[in-house]
Amino acid sequence: MKRSLLFGVALMIFSIQSLAHEMWAEKEGSVYRLYYGHRGKDAKGLHISKIKKAVCVENGKPREAKVSKDNQGVFIEGPCEAIGVEYYWGYFSQTPDGEVNKPKDEVSNSIKSWESVAYLKCLYEYKSPAVLGHPLEILPLSAPQAGKKLEIQVLYNGAPSKDAFLSVDHRKVGNPDENGKARINLKKGLNVIGASLKVPGDGKRSDFKVLESYLCLEVP
Repeated sequence: MKRSLLFGVALMIFSIQSLAHEMWAEKEGSVYRLYYGHRGKDAKGLHISKIKKAVCVENGKPREAKVSKDNQGVFIEGPCEAIGVEYYWGYFSQTPDGEVNKPKDEVSNSIKSWESVAYLKCLYEYKSPAVLGHPLEILPLSAPQAGKKLEIQVLYNGAPSKDAFLSVDHRKVGNPDENGKARINLKKGLNVIGASLKVPGDGKRSDFKVLESYLCLEVP
């Protein structure tokens, strides 16, 4: 009974945490500063060591982007029509004593273990290719406009996903339809749309894998 209760609490904590932060970039001239957390409240710079891949789209073509760090945090150098980032959070295990940043096979009392990866895509010119090829990706299906709904599609390994859970600027939205589509209200300025999907892990180092994808749009 105690273990079942702990397992339920662990899943509840995990669900809250997976929706408790978002990832975005803030454009400063030709520099794109990378953040996670809560915009305007508890924004944190990404850890440069956890960035596995970054791309900058120029003239419709993605290229490997230079990621740098200064006293203000981590950033991508542009100019870019769009940017993309793969961010590896790593392995986590929930134990009776709390959460640890280790895989299942490195703890003796794991209740549940998971691997977490996040993908960020920011569009600055809608003429840019919308698809960057992330395993979990949010695709805008029209040009974003303030005050109007934007139709999006969530893709998992290139196919529509109805199982991803959507959020917009920290607000829970729910799941897309059978075709992976949803309509999202946009406001003027920066909009961040998130999608989270849980898939099976390898069974040895993790019970499941959590993929998160964030689409940020600067809407005039």
